[in-house]
Amino acid sequence: MPELARTPVRMCVGCKATTTSPILVRHIEQQSGPGCSIYACPACAPDYMSPNEAFSALFDHTLGCEQCSLPSPAEPCPTGHTLVRVHTAALRRIA
Repeated sequence: MPELARTPVRMCVGCKATTTSPILVRHIEQQSGPGCSIYACPACAPDYMSPNEAFSALFDHTLGCEQCSLPSPAEPCPTGHTLVRVHTAALRRIA
């Protein structure tokens, strides 16, 4: 039986809309019990991430993504493309 890939769907912390391309912007640790992850849509993510956080997320993604880790990818995967846009927008925000 072939594996079915599930599209991640999360609610954006900024606009409260559901998004199929969520960006992890925070992870909150708890003293006891499980922590929680906060997600944003690509449009809102620059408001919740510094350029360094966006670059770190892009770097971590690139290490694990077969398409984005090519020496000179013709086109990054959708997540990689989104993270590049988030990083660029975060840089513009502080300029």
